[in-house]
Amino acid sequence: MAMSSGSYRSALLLVGSFIASCGLDPSPKDRCATNADCNPGRVCIATACEDSGSRTAGCGSHDFDGDGHNDLLWYDPATGATQIWYMDGVEHRGDAPLDLTPDLAPASGWRIAGVGDFNQDGHPDLVVRDGTSGVTEVWYMNGASRIGVEDLDPALNLTDDTGWSLAGVCDFNQDGWPDLLWNNEPYAAIQLWYMHGAARSGYANMDGVATPAAETSAWQVAGTGDFNRDGKPDILWHATTSGEAMAWVMDGFTLRSTETISPGPDDPETMTLSETDDLDLDGSSDLVWWNPSTGTVEIWLMNGTSRTTSSDIAGAPASIDWTIVRH
Repeated sequence: MAMSSGSYRSALLLVGSFIASCGLDPSPKDRCATNADCNPGRVCIATACEDSGSRTAGCGSHDFDGDGHNDLLWYDPATGATQIWYMDGVEHRGDAPLDLTPDLAPASGWRIAGVGDFNQDGHPDLVVRDGTSGVTEVWYMNGASRIGVEDLDPALNLTDDTGWSLAGVCDFNQDGWPDLLWNNEPYAAIQLWYMHGAARSGYANMDGVATPAAETSAWQVAGTGDFNRDGKPDILWHATTSGEAMAWVMDGFTLRSTETISPGPDDPETMTLSETDDLDLDGSSDLVWWNPSTGTVEIWLMNGTSRTTSSDIAGAPASIDWTIVRH
């Protein structure tokens, strides 16, 4: 039996009322100024509502034991010692050293500079550098064990006396391969190497943008992550004197905006911003602070650039010689 136009309109009103009673918005929202303007489960990215939660920042897995959670890698450049902290969100479940035959002690000249998956096998690999010769290698890993080595092109050798250091490992052009972000503190310069495995396919300089380090040397690059959940890597800065942290929200290698991390640490003079990683797997990068005097780690779970909760973990190295390897 055909439905009259009046009955059809009544049916639509009933459907609309039912949807509203369930707390759902029958019309998807595409344009926005803030996250509140979008439907539940979506976020506001550059005036457009986009899906959130399942996005990653293209920085790859940092899961050394394959349990689905990102882990933390500790390294002591003074002795060459290493320690993986196996994590379950903010819980430290256990630890183990890397099984590395090569010597990473200071006399060898080699040190671990970054973490990323360079052969796309799902296992985090290591970027290892000899600051004297300038040679950079990718150490392919299977969990805690090294299974292969590949040198970067010798034309790319960077010695320590050039002032360049590896600041982050993340896929900025979203081609599936982690890229290398370099920082030159003396000249307050940033350069990105686009990588295809261990081969450089191109590079770009951050031109026309004054870095925070250009204003004061207290600012340092603290790593990379995703602080607006758009699936694109951002750059995290930390002021070592004030404790202030700031995210450069990026679109590829183009600076879109700057966002201050709030609140700051309670004790900025003793806390070091050591790492950024999505530990609770909600699509937003979290922050790992460390007090080298007490051996306490403080993990901040983040919602964008705002802290939601913090958790203290005891048992970290109580020595300034140790560091958490950045991705």
